[in-house]
Amino acid sequence: MGTETFELSFDCVLPSAIFFNNNLEPATIKCYAIIRNLTRLTGYCFASNAYLSQVMQCSETSVKVWIRSLKQEGFINIYTDKTGIHWSRKIAISDNFKKYVRRAENHLPPAGNPPTPSRKSAYIKEDKIKEEKSKETQTPVGREKVLRNFGEFVKMSDSEFIALVDYYGTEAISGLIEEMNDYLASTGKKPYRDYPATLRNWARRKKVKPIRESKTIKSNPHAVGEKSKGEIEADNRQWSTSIEPILMPYIKAGMIHIGSTGWEFNFKNKPNPLKLYFNNPEFIIKCNETMKELGIMV
Repeated sequence: MGTETFELSFDCVLPSAIFFNNNLEPATIKCYAIIRNLTRLTGYCFASNAYLSQVMQCSETSVKVWIRSLKQEGFINIYTDKTGIHWSRKIAISDNFKKYVRRAENHLPPAGNPPTPSRKSAYIKEDKIKEEKSKETQTPVGREKVLRNFGEFVKMSDSEFIALVDYYGTEAISGLIEEMNDYLASTGKKPYRDYPATLRNWARRKKVKPIRESKTIKSNPHAVGEKSKGEIEADNRQWSTSIEPILMPYIKAGMIHIGSTGWEFNFKNKPNPLKLYFNNPEFIIKCNETMKELGIMV
């Protein structure tokens, strides 16, 4: 069977609120645009996560996280239908999101000297103006990452959650998150500063087996549950594609270069860059550790 290709060409009008929503990552907005286009015919998007992941060239885990974010922010509604023993999902566009006040700056000026044109968008919410001004002076390194709640205590960004799930699997990470929330609630201890790092430590301590363990490469690549070097490299490339839109400020700043064989990190205090290749079984973990060292928050 040949590789399926997607040739998409469409225009999509998006609400201004989605651009000024600081809780959404760029890839989430791209996912919303595709879903919105697919609802134009019947009012619903019936596409599966597998289809959306193929269109966006990312993992299904990424799609699940982005759809969850859009639902939480009120941009989509999700409905499920049951036919016999089969369940189907349909997504509808919602207008139940936080509105942004339009500023009346496009009216005709009074007679006399014309006022200085505003550099701000006409749709920025009034109480967000000062915040936006401060963000304009920040460098990519100083930009705060968007944190989400995973239970009562655990917090991390979508990309950090995706990296953990890609490495340890959904079931293992979900179990550790639930256990960590229960532990903090029962002991009354202070919340951890870095939940992704703490979850990785818990996983090592409990000897949770990674789904990408490097030792499996040395054995039979066709055995059940084991991945060949080619499959590991393909997974790493897919993860790289899914996270690349989030890293655009750092790529433009020259801190990260994504090439055909892997990633290259540039340090100000080191003469030589650090190169990590897609065929490395620990590629995702090493990338996340290096980005943290550089102060890159995603």
